[in-house]
Amino acid sequence: MVYICKRRLSRHRFVTILLILSSFSIILYLIQSDPTIIKAITNIKGNDARLFCILIHTDSKHEQFIQLSNITWGQRCYKTGIARFRREQKSDDDFDVPQLSYYVNLWKRILIVMRDSISSNEYISNNDLLIIVPAPTFVFHEKLPLLLSSYSNDSQLPLIIVHEQHEASAYILNGQALDLIRNTQLMDSCLRHLHPAAREKHLWKCVRDAFHERYTQTKCENDQCFIQYHEDQVTLAHIKNGYCYGQYLHKCRSLALFYPTTVGDFITLEFFKYRLKPKPSHDLL
Repeated sequence: MVYICKRRLSRHRFVTILLILSSFSIILYLIQSDPTIIKAITNIKGNDARLFCILIHTDSKHEQFIQLSNITWGQRCYKTGIARFRREQKSDDDFDVPQLSYYVNLWKRILIVMRDSISSNEYISNNDLLIIVPAPTFVFHEKLPLLLSSYSNDSQLPLIIVHEQHEASAYILNGQALDLIRNTQLMDSCLRHLHPAAREKHLWKCVRDAFHERYTQTKCENDQCFIQYHEDQVTLAHIKNGYCYGQYLHKCRSLALFYPTTVGDFITLEFFKYRLKPKPSHDLL
């Protein structure tokens, strides 16, 4: 009788263990098959923003800037992709449509690099960021979340900031925008339907309209949702001539990036970055 009771007890324990393991397997499968669950978990885990970086390499001289980025601000990048693309040089007599479609082809290349460096299995939280910058750019990574929040406090909505600079622009995407563009054909569709001679602003208008269709309940003020244009008035010349030191230092604390830069500028900006850090005494500001 005692033996039979022990067998039944062992059987019950075995069945209980099997039920626990089965339940765990089902829950694990559901989590892995639904990215939104993982996304919610990663948002709960912490507020630390991961910085994904894509550097645009369009000239042989850009190689040295990529190396400089890797040992300076690029060390803060969680993952880095290099979008190598070369504009074909043509004579005035050979000015045709393929040359006009430079930005369309460049963005097609950027999307390929984005999806290669940030795989579909990489879960993106609302706190994550993506920056797409020309190679000769110096980035103050700690200022990027502040720049995004200055335009929108709702991290549930996609936001892309086009940081307009001399000769080229940089792009800052919040987690929602990165997730949508990486996992949908939203931007690919805009590129396919964009006229080859269209300006880059037409691309962002198309992307903004596509975001509007997905978030129909969102109320926009002055039609400025989703895509924002930003331009800093402070230049490298202001830093070099001392404008950003002393009593004007607080005006330069919001700077997020500089382009174009030289190798010497990287050294100047690396030093300036430490000057931007808060000091124990307010007398130093």
